[in-house]
Amino acid sequence: MRTSIQYKGLTNGFVTYRACGSCFSMEVYPYMGFETGQQYECKACGMISSLIVEFETMEALQAFRKAIE
Repeated sequence: MRTSIQYKGLTNGFVTYRACGSCFSMEVYPYMGFETGQQYECKACGMISSLIVEFETMEALQAFRKAIE
């Protein structure tokens, strides 16, 4: 599994892991450098959306993936 980019939360200071809201891949990146507003592009499924899911730990993301299978 590919490791995620960690993002420091703006409000709480915690590090979070971001995942695609569609396929839950961790390969989400800012779309067009946020020039079009806060949108993300998923490199795994190609979805462009402002919806992402943030997890506080890698274990939380893995548990979530197991629960939806």
